[in-house]
Amino acid sequence: MTPIATEIHVVRRVRSGWYVYTCEALPGLYVASADDKKAYNDLPTAIRKLFKLDYGHEVSVHHKIDYSAFMLGHQAREALEDRTRELMDSHQDVLSFMIGRSDGDLASGSH
Repeated sequence: MTPIATEIHVVRRVRSGWYVYTCEALPGLYVASADDKKAYNDLPTAIRKLFKLDYGHEVSVHHKIDYSAFMLGHQAREALEDRTRELMDSHQDVLSFMIGRSDGDLASGSH
């Protein structure tokens, strides 16, 4: 039998101090903990067990990135959201411009 692989997307939410992970592709997946790292690390086992219950197959499940890398991405998103909020709250208009050469070539990017 040829092994196959697929990817699912799990959503993380924070509710009343609890970190909750769910997945539309796997109805019934619900992992929650007050300790975010624990919930994150519990996901492969929960997905494996749910897949076995729902489909009757043993599967291997692994995180694509570890918790520390996941948190770096999360922190970057939060910083961007905070900065966007600051700009919106400052009541300043932010305008975007396209700058190109005078011959009308916007795509080449050469100087």
